[in-house]
Amino acid sequence: MSNGLDYLCSTLKGYKIKKQIYGTMTKKKDNLRAIVAKEVAEKHGIKTNHFYKVVRGDRNNDELLADAFDLEQSIKQVIVDYKNNRLLTCVNELVPFN
Repeated sequence: MSNGLDYLCSTLKGYKIKKQIYGTMTKKKDNLRAIVAKEVAEKHGIKTNHFYKVVRGDRNNDELLADAFDLEQSIKQVIVDYKNNRLLTCVNELVPFN
């Protein structure tokens, strides 16, 4: 009987129960944020870890934040323009890519 109780206590305290409740316990990586981090870090000659520290507020660098914001907005605008492209929409309706 004590073996079952020990197992139950270890399961409740351990990772397994958290995994069952919360899913995989991992966050999906935001690809846009990763691209912006890589590009801005390369432009300023820093590591991506330093970029994330600036975004989080641990370090101060207003120029870096401004570049990151501008790049993120331009990427979002390209995505919107791509989705609203009328020529692409017409081609997709005429030619089945299934």
